[in-house]
Amino acid sequence: MPLLVPTCQQPTTGSLRITTRLAGLQFFQGLLQTFVLTSLLAIIASCAASAAEVKRAERSGYNADFSTVYGETLAAVVKLYPRAAENAVDGIIRTAWHRVAVQTGTRGNRQRTNAVAGSNPASTSLTSTAAANRKQFFIRFRVHVVGGKPWRIRVVGEASEWAAGDVPMPLRGAEVPPWLKGRTDALRVAIYKRLKAYAVRVEEKIPQAEGKIITIDEPSSFGEIPDGAQKMLVEIHRAISLRSFGDLRAQLAEDVQWSEGEVGNADVAMVMWKADPSLLEAMLGAIGRGCVAGDGNVTVSCPRAYSQEPNFKGYRLIAEKRGDRWVVTAFVKSE
Repeated sequence: MPLLVPTCQQPTTGSLRITTRLAGLQFFQGLLQTFVLTSLLAIIASCAASAAEVKRAERSGYNADFSTVYGETLAAVVKLYPRAAENAVDGIIRTAWHRVAVQTGTRGNRQRTNAVAGSNPASTSLTSTAAANRKQFFIRFRVHVVGGKPWRIRVVGEASEWAAGDVPMPLRGAEVPPWLKGRTDALRVAIYKRLKAYAVRVEEKIPQAEGKIITIDEPSSFGEIPDGAQKMLVEIHRAISLRSFGDLRAQLAEDVQWSEGEVGNADVAMVMWKADPSLLEAMLGAIGRGCVAGDGNVTVSCPRAYSQEPNFKGYRLIAEKRGDRWVVTAFVKSE
C-alpha cells in the first residue's frame, strides 16, 4: 500500500501532511485487520485440533497389557479428579462428586475449572445468605476399561445440582447441563494422551447373530405379544442393524438394568453395549428366538426359553408397558 496518494494537482504542504497521515492510518488499520484475521484463524485451528483429539480418543483402542492401560487411565483420572474408588479386577474407576464452579448462576454456557476436589454436597459450608440460596453443581465419572487388546476406554459423566437444605439431585434428560459433555470429552482426551503411544483406530462392527433372526418385515415372528411390544422390538432390530444408537436409546427405560447387581442406567447401558458389539449381537439373538407376554400382557420376555426353562442360562431381554409406551427395562445374562 503506498503511503502517499498521487493527485493531478501539486499538493500544498498542509494537504501533504493530511494525505500522509490518512495513508499511515490506513496502513495501520490494514495491519490491525491482518492481525485480527490471523488470530481468528489460529483460534479456529485450535478448536478444530481439540475436536480432532476428541474424535481420535473416541475411536481409539489401546494395544497394550491391561495393567498398562488401566494404570495410565487411573493416573489420568485422579490427576483431574483426585478422589476416586477403583477396582482393577472389574476395570472400573468411579470418582467422587467434584464441585463445578459455573461462572453464571445457572447451568449456562460458561464455566471455569473448579479447584475443589471430591466435595461432598452435604458437607459443603456456605458462608453467606447469598451463597446459601445459590445452587451448586457437581460432576462425577465412571470409567470402564473393557474388551481385550486393543482395550477400549468408556467414560460416563454425571452431573448433579444442590442447594442448601436439599438432597443432591442427579440431572437427567433436558436437565443435563451443557458443560457435562465438554468435561467428559476433556477427561477422555486426557486418558488418550497418556496412552497415545499404544493407540490404534478401532472400527466398531456388529457381528451377525447366530440362529434365526427375524427381519423388520415379519414382526409376527416375535410371537404372541401385544402390538406395542411388537413395534418396539422391530425398532430395536432396525436400530441395531443400522447401528442407529440414538434410536436404540429411545427404546430404553431410563433405569434399564444392563448388568446383574449394577444400578440401572440407560446411558451407562449404551456405553457398555457400544463398547462390546457382541452384546448387541446377543440382543438380536434374544429377540430373534421369540418372546412371551406375561403379567396380563404388560411385560414381555425374550427369548421364549427364559420363561420356559427353570434353569435358563444366557441373555434375556425384559420389556414393560409404562404409561402408553413399551420400553426395555432389562438386558442381562443369567449365569
